[in-house]
Amino acid sequence: MRTNRIIYLIVLFLIFGSCYTVQAPRRSVPKRLDISTDAFGGWIFLNNYDSEAEIQGEFITIGTDSLYIMVDGQVLAHDLDDIDKARVVLFNTNNSAYAIWTFLGFISTISNGYFLVFTGPMWLITGAAVNSGEAKRINYFDYPSYDWEELIKYARFPQGFPEGINLMDLRPRT
Repeated sequence: MRTNRIIYLIVLFLIFGSCYTVQAPRRSVPKRLDISTDAFGGWIFLNNYDSEAEIQGEFITIGTDSLYIMVDGQVLAHDLDDIDKARVVLFNTNNSAYAIWTFLGFISTISNGYFLVFTGPMWLITGAAVNSGEAKRINYFDYPSYDWEELIKYARFPQGFPEGINLMDLRPRT
């Protein structure tokens, strides 16, 4: 019985620890299939030359010489020349959900009796392949690998601020 628990723990660690993905905070970006209809911008992580702190928030737009992001409901401007690197996350991958389903499917093979020798590895192999594929899905773009003209496509206002907009009226994603 103790060896079974150890095997299950090893399987659990292998499934959950096998794939690292870039993730934005929970509910800060849309689901992958909802990107084309979502009215909000991607989640951006900024690193400035003069600061070691990472700044993150919703990507609002790029002005003539500034990048605007919403942090805690407030729109802040950052000088483009001061930005060392940035990452825009478009959506969060679902690999953790696939890992949970794989683990639950593997555990369910206990009810298969001796056929567990065949069905258990099948769950692990299939689940690992699906989880790995989801983890490798590209869900972000980096600056300076991509220039600002490419990244602005994923801002809330890709053409810049609309005329007459008041920054205080903008609300974050709920």
